[in-house]
Amino acid sequence: LFYLIGSEILFLTEGSIDIALVKKSRGLGIGSGLIQQFLTYSQNHKKTLKLSVAQDNFKALRLYQRLGLQVLKQENHYLMMQSV
Repeated sequence: LFYLIGSEILFLTEGSIDIALVKKSRGLGIGSGLIQQFLTYSQNHKKTLKLSVAQDNFKALRLYQRLGLQVLKQENHYLMMQSV
């Protein structure tokens, strides 16, 4: 199941959400805003936010680190991260 919401695509599966921004919408704070909302929700509900990112996706990795997520482990070509 997926939704196109403005400039982002949300893919929903049980227990996870995949986010993809179209190129023209990158660098505008949309991804930061979405992740910040997920972090706020998880903090308010005493949950841990976990995500994975391709290890060569340097922009997303810097964003997640800037927002306080930490790398837990590497699996294949992905880094598994979580909020603290």
